[in-house]
Amino acid sequence: MSESFSALIAQVKAGQSTVESLFAPFLGYEFFVLVEMDDAKQEVTTEDFQFYIIEMHDQPMVVVGDSMDRLGDVFAGNNQLSAIKVFGGDLLGMIHPDVGVCIVWEEGNIHFPVELTQQLRAAIQAADAEPSAEEQ
Repeated sequence: MSESFSALIAQVKAGQSTVESLFAPFLGYEFFVLVEMDDAKQEVTTEDFQFYIIEMHDQPMVVVGDSMDRLGDVFAGNNQLSAIKVFGGDLLGMIHPDVGVCIVWEEGNIHFPVELTQQLRAAIQAADAEPSAEEQ
């Protein structure tokens, strides 16, 4: 993707685009996702991490960003945090169904509440269930 996800968010915040315009790019964009890891580990593997969860608007949220530096600035000082890179669509399949997504960007954050992540996950599952043209 030639445009950073932060640039897309800036367009939404400036009223030049709708929040809905973020959905398709989110699914195909590779984000850094904050994870908690065991102190003894030097690097994160899929077997030894948990998503870092924050409370936002009374909902649990995973924290993602398009820049590791930006995430590091926001969560500096927490030695148990690391990050993995995950595509947005894959992330929706990895997180608990009752968890939303907080996207950190240069001027703050934007979030996809639990209800929205559930709708996006359902849309992905429905699209995956449809037979492709080759299968018909």
